[in-house]
Amino acid sequence: MSDDSLLRALFKVTNGSPSVPLAAAIGLFLLVLWLQFTPAALFRLGSYCLQRGHYAWGRRAIGLLILFPEPRARYFRRYLGIRLVAYEGAAEQSSNDLESWLDSMNRHSSGANFTERLFVDVRVSAGKYRAAVLGGRHVRLARLRTRKLRGLRAIWHINRAEALHNLGRDDLALRLLDRSKAASEGNPVARNGLLCLRAWILAHRGEVAAARRAFTGIDPKPLSPMYLPEVLFTKAALELASGDVEGAFTSATAGLGAALRASSERNGLFLLGKIERVRGNLEQAVEYYERGRSHRYRGQGGGSLCELGELYQELGRTELARAAFVTAIERDPESAAAAQCRMRLEQAEPVISAS
Repeated sequence: MSDDSLLRALFKVTNGSPSVPLAAAIGLFLLVLWLQFTPAALFRLGSYCLQRGHYAWGRRAIGLLILFPEPRARYFRRYLGIRLVAYEGAAEQSSNDLESWLDSMNRHSSGANFTERLFVDVRVSAGKYRAAVLGGRHVRLARLRTRKLRGLRAIWHINRAEALHNLGRDDLALRLLDRSKAASEGNPVARNGLLCLRAWILAHRGEVAAARRAFTGIDPKPLSPMYLPEVLFTKAALELASGDVEGAFTSATAGLGAALRASSERNGLFLLGKIERVRGNLEQAVEYYERGRSHRYRGQGGGSLCELGELYQELGRTELARAAFVTAIERDPESAAAAQCRMRLEQAEPVISAS
């Protein structure tokens, strides 16, 4: 049989076009490829856009995932949707969306527990510190054997450590970070996140030398631009603890300018308020604190709102101080700062009543 005859036998070419069965087979093959690879590609595209602040493009990728009915595509869509809402600053909504999703999964399943680990930062951002510390503890160890999954476990522990810090348990937070050091190696986000949080906590405790050792190990080059503000804010906190107020102002201003997430914007405003207070520019400090207070991101922040109340007390503005303390308690009720604000209110109550 000649090559031409073999070709005709295999493809049954009629008038230069493939036969209907072959066209259907090719179409089915292309459809399978489309269904197999497109959802993962859209997920990667959406994640890339969200981590670089391109929220409109991220929203488009989420919208396209609706075209795919398979469970994997639905998971990708819910994952990216919660991330988008959180990054845009709606902390309470993103937390509620997460809880609703977990309820639909069966909370006792390994999939739900693993998802809890992936979204522990959403709970921390919304001020759900106890749920962040306790959730996701029942993931089977078989899921955590690869280097990538060990890195995810380290990130989970780092976010739990942040929750412990906000609960006022710096001792437990630092111990958890120490336990996570080995698992964080090989994952740039985990390794740098661990060092950054460790330096932040130590700087706030006044342990400047230890904080500086941790901070000098940070390498921001492999990180997404989304995390750069947190590195700069940590640098500012370290400089402030070291007495370099001008350096702290420069670093905090740079961090605010690089902010992609709403939470980073708000945290930068609060940090600048703290720095201006140390500088002695109390009215400028009030302005930064109030801008942070009115920001669309309302999660966490109890410590800074408590500082605003103390600042108003220094300025003799008793009613404004009381309002700031109440706001801290309402927005960040689980934090150690909220307990401090309750104590401040109890101490100030006789003065307020007398006036």
